Amino acid sequence: LRNQNFRVVRLPKVPQFGKGANFPVTPLMLSSVSARFVRQHSLWRGANPARSWFFTKKARSALIKIKSFRPDIVVLDLEDSVTAAEKRSVVKEYVATLKEDIFGGIPVYIRTGELGSRERVEEDVHTFIGLHHVKGFILPKVEKAEDVCNMEEIISRAENQKDLKPSTAIVPLVESSKAYFNLYDIATSSKRNIAIIVGGGDFTASAMCEEHSHTYRAFYSKLVLAARAANIEPIWSVHDKIDNHAEFERICADMKRSGFSGAAVLTPKQAMLANMAFSYCPKQLKWISDVLDLQEDEKGNAINLIQPSVQESRQMIGPPHIKKARTMRERNVAIETSTAKAGTRNEDCILPSTINKGLSTDTKIGDLVVVPYQVTVTNGWKVAWESSFLSSQGFNTSLVRAKKIGFRDLPIPFSLAVTMTVALAVSSISYHARVHLGFTSIFQNRPLVAGDTVRALFSVEKVEQTGKKQRVSRSSHYALVA
Repeated sequence: LRNQNFRVVRLPKVPQFGKGANFPVTPLMLSSVSARFVRQHSLWRGANPARSWFFTKKARSALIKIKSFRPDIVVLDLEDSVTAAEKRSVVKEYVATLKEDIFGGIPVYIRTGELGSRERVEEDVHTFIGLHHVKGFILPKVEKAEDVCNMEEIISRAENQKDLKPSTAIVPLVESSKAYFNLYDIATSSKRNIAIIVGGGDFTASAMCEEHSHTYRAFYSKLVLAARAANIEPIWSVHDKIDNHAEFERICADMKRSGFSGAAVLTPKQAMLANMAFSYCPKQLKWISDVLDLQEDEKGNAINLIQPSVQESRQMIGPPHIKKARTMRERNVAIETSTAKAGTRNEDCILPSTINKGLSTDTKIGDLVVVPYQVTVTNGWKVAWESSFLSSQGFNTSLVRAKKIGFRDLPIPFSLAVTMTVALAVSSISYHARVHLGFTSIFQNRPLVAGDTVRALFSVEKVEQTGKKQRVSRSSHYALVA
């Protein structure tokens, strides 16, 4: 035992029987997994991002297109979406696809059937284990640690039969109220576990609750804490409203704040949005850089201060912040490395644009740049502005006076038009304008009214280098055109 990495699996309590009762005694279950597995598996070490898990059951013609969507992980489904009648043909299609390597190096996981049909699961594992880019198996309907241990036994046997190294991963899919009470045991049940996915649809049916209710969020929160305690990745459920992209993006952002590393997705658009949402935005990357730069510069101080910009409060930085920043940096390196391997062009990149402070490096002095964003001005803009900034011009507040001067409607306040001009222009060349010192030579050629569609033009005239990677515009021209 001293030379092996054994894990003791806890069994349910054996009921007490009367004296002399005859019942079989279950021996203590010991499971051995090579310690090399943890070091070998790339996702465990953070070498591969896990932002989007693309669940699919498609014909070969559609599977070929998945490479262009660039999900972080492809999941070939053999559970809910595959009937018994079509199972054999689907498996044949999957095997042929994997042998042709049409996913371009994207890691592949197989979602098997549930363990209630153990023979079917064993057949699935034996068919796919060891195939090119198949990293592991997703086990659905997991409710207790013993389910994962049984899956581990099946995988170990298949690896031994095929003389493979013990490197196949397990991803439990938890979907029931019963699983809620065993989440930590499930997460820590096997060293093969590299992630745990929550099944939202089945859980709401099991708990008879609504999505995003307190019950729903309690399940999700406990899953994140269990996964983090076990040092594996928590993955959010699929979003079944596949055409509501705005809601999906909003929920992904919320799940990221809650601690999830990625999401299960069903469409190419969802894959793109999940990759964006679970990446780090420029503000987060700047925070990482500031914290780690401070730690390198001030090695003798346990506590230091950073201030992201002159408009923001100073933040105290200590060991917990440094630890978090290092983890975030490792994850960001994995994302950037994965994108580079994919050969994604800048214009096709599905990651948010990252600018390291100041002006972007491709901004050329003297060039007239047309900002690609268009905005249609509505009365809502005018009402919102005037609720905070009172206009002193009578033609902005009195329709009678505006028509006497010759305007067809109340014009948009001049101060709002100036703010829109700068906001639209600066957004395309810099992450944010930390300080704006003032304007000169401002004029308006014609009134701006509700219904006008406008865009900005700008030209940078003078730039000052303030650091190794930072340039600041000292003089620039802006225009708002309809």
